Amino acid sequence: MTEHTEQAPQTEKPKTKKKSLWRRVICIISAVIFLPVFTLLGLLATQSGQHKLIQWTDALLDELSIEQVAGNLSEGLVLKNLRFQTAGVDIQVTEARLQMQLSCLWHLDLCIDDVTLQQPIIQIDTASLPPSEEADSTAYRHSHSSGCHSRSEPNH
Repeated sequence: MTEHTEQAPQTEKPKTKKKSLWRRVICIISAVIFLPVFTLLGLLATQSGQHKLIQWTDALLDELSIEQVAGNLSEGLVLKNLRFQTAGVDIQVTEARLQMQLSCLWHLDLCIDDVTLQQPIIQIDTASLPPSEEADSTAYRHSHSSGCHSRSEPNH
């Protein structure tokens, strides 16, 4: 009988293993999805978090340079000596200010109260811009030439 009782838990053991495996997989997937979202929301909710996000963005993008960050999005976020430089585009702003209502984000809305740029300088050198992809003009002409006409003409 002792052998019989030992075998019964062994048959139940794989079922609980499958359940615990599915539970772990679901927990890991949930963590991968929700952890970054809640981290981002947490950072956006505080002034120091907003400053940290801007500093990270400045550090990650070589084209972007921000000298000073002050304030927060609710009361007015101020970026001083902002510069964005890429091939053919050079943008300099002495001071940029953005104020918005973060409570609107809960409703998936963006409520902007103020956007102010002081002394913006935007220079675009079209010769330095990378070439754009050419649209297939042949396909465009063919698709429009076979369309309906507004007046009917007799065929000769």
